Amino acid sequence: MKKWLILVSLLALFSGCNSNVSNSLNGTNSVNRGVLSEGSSMEYKIIKQADVPFDENEYMNGKEESLVFYSDKSEDVKKFNLEYKKLTGKEAPEFDGTMIVEKMGTKSSGGYAMEFAGLKDSGRYIDLTIKYIYPQKGSLVTEAFINPYMIIYLPNNHKEVRVFH
Repeated sequence: MKKWLILVSLLALFSGCNSNVSNSLNGTNSVNRGVLSEGSSMEYKIIKQADVPFDENEYMNGKEESLVFYSDKSEDVKKFNLEYKKLTGKEAPEFDGTMIVEKMGTKSSGGYAMEFAGLKDSGRYIDLTIKYIYPQKGSLVTEAFINPYMIIYLPNNHKEVRVFH
């Protein structure tokens, strides 16, 4: 009976462990589908969305920019790894496709945000639309610096991406 209890305890302890844990996005189930103009769909995933980057310099001096990284270009993968670390403080996931980092820049108050607005395959390009949200005039907002950013993953996509606001 004692051996049985020890065996069950060990199984329970190690059943959630995986020695082959990979920091990869391939095969994830939480991928969204965006409807394209031709009626087909394209997968995308919002990897991270936050107001405060990990890196203090980025937090205080961030600029508005759209960065696109392709997994089939080794230089892009290296740059994405650095950007991801700067924003999240963590190691970047492995990916096959395209990563888009959208940064709104440093804002002196709350009330600013971004939301994913859509994808469109325009032939040569994938057009990604991000909606910027601004605080309404006269609204109450927190008085603190923020720096909204969003990281979007387009799995298995290597087409050139254009970002629109």
